[in-house]
Amino acid sequence: MITQENVSGVFSDCDVVVEAFDRVMYKTMIVESYFSSGKLVVSASGLGGWGNSDDITVSQINKNVYLIGDFVTEVNEKIPPISPRVNIAAAKQADVILSYVLDR
Repeated sequence: MITQENVSGVFSDCDVVVEAFDRVMYKTMIVESYFSSGKLVVSASGLGGWGNSDDITVSQINKNVYLIGDFVTEVNEKIPPISPRVNIAAAKQADVILSYVLDR
């Protein structure tokens, strides 16, 4: 289990940190912990529901931090993460990571 106490060591040997949690508190913990680390951080937000898949975009926050999603549609009991939107975001995350690795 990742906690505030151990998060900085969990990915210490990794060049890339991919955040793929459903809960905002974990998303925030990962991104804030690695924001200035120099590691590539790729996070997703706003993947709930269905339709409007063109609203899922890639935003570069700084040199090494990218956020992917519509940044609006929160996952909850009434708006679950449905496969098409999750897969689109995952593909965009993979593309950011692949570009980073191949362009190094």
